[in-house]
Amino acid sequence: MRLMQRLVWVLRADLHGALDQLEDKTLLLKQYMREMEEELWRKEARLGQLASARDNIRREISRRTQEAGRLEENLNLVLAQDKDDLARRLIRKLRALKSHLEELERQGADLEAEVSALRDQWSEQRLKLDEIKFRAADYLRRSQRPRWETLATEAAWPGGQGTLDEEEVEIELLRRKESVLGGMVP
Repeated sequence: MRLMQRLVWVLRADLHGALDQLEDKTLLLKQYMREMEEELWRKEARLGQLASARDNIRREISRRTQEAGRLEENLNLVLAQDKDDLARRLIRKLRALKSHLEELERQGADLEAEVSALRDQWSEQRLKLDEIKFRAADYLRRSQRPRWETLATEAAWPGGQGTLDEEEVEIELLRRKESVLGGMVP
Protein backbone atom coordinates (compact mmCIF):
# COMPACT_ATOMS: atom_id res chain seq x y z
CA MET A 1 0.00 0.00 0.00
CA ARG A 2 2.80 2.40 0.89
CA LEU A 3 4.53 1.69 -2.41
CA MET A 4 1.36 2.47 -4.38
CA GLN A 5 0.92 5.76 -2.53
CA ARG A 6 4.49 6.78 -3.35
CA LEU A 7 3.98 5.83 -6.97
CA VAL A 8 0.85 8.01 -7.10
CA TRP A 9 2.80 10.93 -5.59
CA VAL A 10 5.58 10.55 -8.15
CA LEU A 11 3.10 10.41 -11.04
CA ARG A 12 1.22 13.41 -9.68
CA ALA A 13 4.45 15.39 -9.28
CA ASP A 14 5.49 14.50 -12.84
CA LEU A 15 2.08 15.57 -14.12
CA HIS A 16 2.30 18.91 -12.30
CA GLY A 17 5.81 19.43 -13.63
CA ALA A 18 4.65 18.71 -17.18
CA LEU A 19 1.75 21.14 -16.82
CA ASP A 20 4.11 23.81 -15.49
CA GLN A 21 6.28 23.36 -18.57
CA LEU A 22 3.25 23.69 -20.84
CA GLU A 23 2.21 27.00 -19.33
CA ASP A 24 3.76 29.92 -21.12
CA LYS A 25 5.05 32.28 -18.46
CA THR A 26 4.80 35.32 -20.71
CA LEU A 27 1.15 34.60 -21.49
CA LEU A 28 0.38 34.24 -17.80
CA LEU A 29 2.19 37.48 -17.04
CA LYS A 30 0.22 39.33 -19.71
CA GLN A 31 -3.05 37.84 -18.42
CA TYR A 32 -2.29 38.93 -14.84
CA MET A 33 -1.53 42.44 -16.04
CA ARG A 34 -4.82 42.59 -17.98
CA GLU A 35 -6.67 41.51 -14.84
CA MET A 36 -4.94 44.21 -12.79
CA GLU A 37 -5.88 46.85 -15.38
CA GLU A 38 -9.50 45.66 -15.38
CA GLU A 39 -9.59 45.93 -11.59
CA LEU A 40 -8.28 49.48 -11.81
CA TRP A 41 -10.96 50.31 -14.39
CA ARG A 42 -13.64 48.93 -12.06
CA LYS A 43 -12.31 51.04 -9.21
CA GLU A 44 -12.18 54.09 -11.44
CA ALA A 45 -15.82 53.53 -12.45
CA ARG A 46 -16.79 53.10 -8.79
CA LEU A 47 -14.90 56.27 -7.97
CA GLY A 48 -16.90 58.10 -10.64
CA GLN A 49 -20.18 56.79 -9.23
CA LEU A 50 -19.28 57.84 -5.69
CA ALA A 51 -18.14 61.28 -6.83
CA SER A 52 -21.40 61.73 -8.74
CA ALA A 53 -23.46 60.73 -5.70
CA ARG A 54 -21.42 63.12 -3.54
CA ASP A 55 -22.01 65.97 -6.00
CA ASN A 56 -25.75 65.21 -6.06
CA ILE A 57 -25.84 65.40 -2.27
CA ARG A 58 -23.96 68.70 -2.34
CA ARG A 59 -26.53 70.13 -4.77
CA GLU A 60 -29.38 68.83 -2.62
CA ILE A 61 -27.83 70.41 0.49
CA SER A 62 -27.57 73.72 -1.35
CA ARG A 63 -31.25 73.59 -2.41
CA ARG A 64 -32.41 72.59 1.06
CA THR A 65 -30.31 75.32 2.68
CA GLN A 66 -31.94 77.93 0.43
CA GLU A 67 -35.34 76.47 1.27
CA ALA A 68 -34.54 76.69 4.99
CA GLY A 69 -33.56 80.32 4.52
CA ARG A 70 -36.90 81.09 2.85
CA LEU A 71 -38.77 79.30 5.65
CA GLU A 72 -36.85 81.37 8.24
CA GLU A 73 -37.85 84.58 6.43
CA ASN A 74 -41.49 83.45 6.24
CA LEU A 75 -41.45 82.46 9.90
CA ASN A 76 -40.15 85.91 10.91
CA LEU A 77 -42.85 87.52 8.77
CA VAL A 78 -45.62 85.37 10.28
CA LEU A 79 -44.35 85.99 13.82
CA ALA A 80 -44.34 89.75 13.15
CA GLN A 81 -48.02 89.50 12.15
CA ASP A 82 -48.81 87.42 15.25
CA LYS A 83 -50.17 84.36 13.38
CA ASP A 84 -49.25 81.54 15.75
CA ASP A 85 -50.99 78.67 13.91
CA LEU A 86 -49.10 79.41 10.70
CA ALA A 87 -45.89 79.91 12.68
CA ARG A 88 -46.29 76.44 14.28
CA ARG A 89 -46.62 74.82 10.83
CA LEU A 90 -43.57 76.66 9.55
CA ILE A 91 -41.59 75.67 12.65
CA ARG A 92 -42.51 71.99 12.07
CA LYS A 93 -41.44 72.26 8.43
CA LEU A 94 -38.23 74.04 9.38
CA ARG A 95 -37.31 71.45 12.03
CA ALA A 96 -37.98 68.55 9.62
CA LEU A 97 -35.95 70.31 6.94
CA LYS A 98 -33.02 70.94 9.30
CA SER A 99 -33.10 67.30 10.39
CA HIS A 100 -33.04 66.27 6.74
CA LEU A 101 -30.15 68.68 6.12
CA GLU A 102 -28.15 67.15 8.98
CA GLU A 103 -28.68 63.68 7.51
CA LEU A 104 -27.63 64.87 4.06
CA GLU A 105 -24.49 66.44 5.52
CA ARG A 106 -23.62 63.16 7.30
CA GLN A 107 -24.12 61.25 4.06
CA GLY A 108 -22.02 63.81 2.20
CA ALA A 109 -19.20 63.53 4.72
CA ASP A 110 -19.30 59.72 4.53
CA LEU A 111 -19.22 59.82 0.73
CA GLU A 112 -16.36 62.33 0.78
CA ALA A 113 -14.34 60.04 3.06
CA GLU A 114 -15.09 57.03 0.86
CA VAL A 115 -14.15 58.93 -2.32
CA SER A 116 -10.91 60.11 -0.74
CA ALA A 117 -9.97 56.63 0.49
CA LEU A 118 -10.82 55.01 -2.85
CA ARG A 119 -8.90 57.69 -4.75
CA ASP A 120 -5.82 57.09 -2.57
CA GLN A 121 -6.12 53.33 -3.03
CA TRP A 122 -6.57 53.73 -6.79
CA SER A 123 -3.54 56.02 -7.05
CA GLU A 124 -1.37 53.61 -5.08
CA GLN A 125 -2.47 50.64 -7.18
CA ARG A 126 -1.93 52.63 -10.38
CA LEU A 127 1.67 53.31 -9.34
CA LYS A 128 2.20 49.64 -8.52
CA LEU A 129 0.76 48.61 -11.88
CA ASP A 130 3.06 51.01 -13.69
CA GLU A 131 6.03 49.56 -11.82
CA ILE A 132 4.91 46.01 -12.62
CA LYS A 133 4.46 46.94 -16.28
CA PHE A 134 8.01 48.26 -16.38
CA ARG A 135 9.39 45.11 -14.77
CA ALA A 136 7.27 42.89 -17.01
CA ALA A 137 8.48 44.67 -20.14
CA ASP A 138 12.06 44.12 -18.99
CA TYR A 139 11.35 40.44 -18.27
CA LEU A 140 9.63 39.95 -21.63
CA ARG A 141 12.50 41.64 -23.45
CA ARG A 142 15.01 39.38 -21.72
CA SER A 143 12.91 36.23 -22.19
CA GLN A 144 12.46 36.88 -25.90
CA ARG A 145 16.17 37.39 -26.47
CA PRO A 146 17.30 35.19 -29.35
CA ARG A 147 18.56 31.76 -28.36
CA TRP A 148 21.82 32.24 -30.26
CA GLU A 149 22.60 35.30 -28.14
CA THR A 150 22.18 33.26 -24.98
CA LEU A 151 24.32 30.47 -26.39
CA ALA A 152 27.03 32.91 -27.45
CA THR A 153 27.12 34.39 -23.98
CA GLU A 154 27.38 30.96 -22.39
CA ALA A 155 30.15 29.95 -24.83
CA ALA A 156 32.16 33.09 -24.08
CA TRP A 157 31.98 32.45 -20.38
CA PRO A 158 32.02 28.73 -19.68
CA GLY A 159 29.97 27.78 -16.70
CA GLY A 160 28.75 31.35 -16.50
CA GLN A 161 31.46 32.10 -13.96
CA GLY A 162 33.61 34.37 -16.08
CA THR A 163 36.89 32.76 -14.99
CA LEU A 164 39.43 30.88 -17.09
CA ASP A 165 41.72 28.08 -16.10
CA GLU A 166 45.37 29.12 -15.57
CA GLU A 167 46.45 26.50 -18.10
CA GLU A 168 44.17 28.02 -20.75
CA VAL A 169 45.68 31.44 -20.06
CA GLU A 170 49.22 30.07 -20.46
CA ILE A 171 48.35 28.32 -23.73
CA GLU A 172 46.77 31.49 -25.11
CA LEU A 173 49.83 33.50 -24.09
CA LEU A 174 52.13 31.09 -25.94
CA ARG A 175 49.96 31.21 -29.08
CA ARG A 176 49.99 35.01 -29.12
CA LYS A 177 53.73 35.17 -28.61
CA GLU A 178 54.21 32.78 -31.46
CA SER A 179 52.06 34.79 -33.81
CA VAL A 180 53.74 38.08 -32.82
CA LEU A 181 57.30 36.77 -32.99
CA GLY A 182 56.62 34.77 -36.13
CA GLY A 183 57.26 31.36 -34.72
CA MET A 184 60.39 32.31 -32.80
CA VAL A 185 59.28 31.04 -29.42
CA PRO A 186 62.20 29.46 -27.49
